Amino acid sequence: MADIFILMLFFVLNGADGSHIVGGRDSAPHSRPYMASLQIQGRPNCGGVLVREDFVLTAAHCAVPLQYTVVVGVNSLSGNEATKQELTAVRSFPHPNYDGHANDIMLLKVRNVSESNTINVQLTEAVQLIALKTGRINVATQCLTVGWGDIGDNNTLILNVVTGQTLASKC
Repeated sequence: MADIFILMLFFVLNGADGSHIVGGRDSAPHSRPYMASLQIQGRPNCGGVLVREDFVLTAAHCAVPLQYTVVVGVNSLSGNEATKQELTAVRSFPHPNYDGHANDIMLLKVRNVSESNTINVQLTEAVQLIALKTGRINVATQCLTVGWGDIGDNNTLILNVVTGQTLASKC
């Protein structure tokens, strides 16, 4: 996977539980159609990105012994948008060398829980796969951090974005 993507996940997935987004601003509605919310009993626990119709990439520290509901196609976790799709995480694949800190990455195999005839997410204008960067990124490359949270205006969990730069050539 691309370094930029891993860097993005590191920052996005730490604290994706609805905490304040430092320096964040509201993301334009449905401008990040690849974002996924990993939820337990309706409460957001972590974030992730849709990398294939049946896989979400997230952080390995998000592994829990409970079954995740994965929500895609929404801009706000507080509302009920018509574009919302709910998936069930059926299997997790953490990095084999995850040690609690290094290699903090995991794939979740997901299936659609609302459609009886399909097992994958339905790609729509509001639900898309992330375009992965190939190759390496340079130091000081401009990056985006995206995740759900409250930027302090109304206590709703909406998609936020923060701009930053890579700091080192190795993450």
